[in-house]
Amino acid sequence: MYYHKISLIGSPLEPSTYKSVKLLKNGVLVDIKVKNRDVKGVVVSLCQEPEFETKEIINTTEFHFSSKQMELAKFISIYYICSLGDAFGIMTPFDSGDMHSQVELGNESKNDDSSLELSKKQQDALSFLIQHKVSLLFGDTGSGKTEIYMKYFEDILKSGGRSLFLMPEISLTP
Repeated sequence: MYYHKISLIGSPLEPSTYKSVKLLKNGVLVDIKVKNRDVKGVVVSLCQEPEFETKEIINTTEFHFSSKQMELAKFISIYYICSLGDAFGIMTPFDSGDMHSQVELGNESKNDDSSLELSKKQQDALSFLIQHKVSLLFGDTGSGKTEIYMKYFEDILKSGGRSLFLMPEISLTP
């Protein structure tokens, strides 16, 4: 029997210990029971058999979080003083069979084209960003920088790519 620390997706609780008949890799998405509810969790580490009774992992899924996502979740939980489960709750795990295939946890995926329209100056700035891979976009607060990036990300996603947008804390002010 193997014992694993499991972080509950979207939960403020610390990781809990569950048992499994097979050794699981860190980052694997699993189904577990918490207070008679089925919930999703992430294997965060292997651990010693505890002195208390543990529940068994119900099911392992084909989805997993990459090592980079695991590192990012740990950083987020420390930097923003939140649980690992909360940090994992903002991420999308990968399908083990296809690294580019993803699943949404509790969110509906939208494929609709956005109605985001850019001004002439914003369109010029977007063109500059596309032509220059390393560049700095600057402007006053409220000048529309975020809209430019959102349009850029939309184009990347439409072409099958991926993007990550880290929003600065100043955005929390409103």
